Amino acid sequence: MGLGTAGPEGREAIAAMAADIARTHTLPRVSAVQIDFDARASQRAMYRQLLHDVRAALPPGTPLSMTALASWCLDDYWLDDLPVDEVVPMLFRMGPTEDMHRREFETRPAAKV
Repeated sequence: MGLGTAGPEGREAIAAMAADIARTHTLPRVSAVQIDFDARASQRAMYRQLLHDVRAALPPGTPLSMTALASWCLDDYWLDDLPVDEVVPMLFRMGPTEDMHRREFETRPAAKV
């Protein structure tokens, strides 16, 4: 079973990965944790669980941040209730839609997470 599965093996793998990620807060000069994962639509439930597990494993007050594809920040509301302090849109080399995405982000107020 892979990480995208809801079975016990997939759940255990997600929990182990979350514990490894959360432990990075103990490294020298680390004051926050940021996760960069370009989850496919089929991986979102797994990613959501990973973020919840990382948040639970971090000490209280440790900021948790995630990067997000630009399309996730426009009309895709799956980010709205994630347990993160910050969502950082990745706006680079957007191809033919780059100007449209940049204008959209320039005119929108900052999201509340």
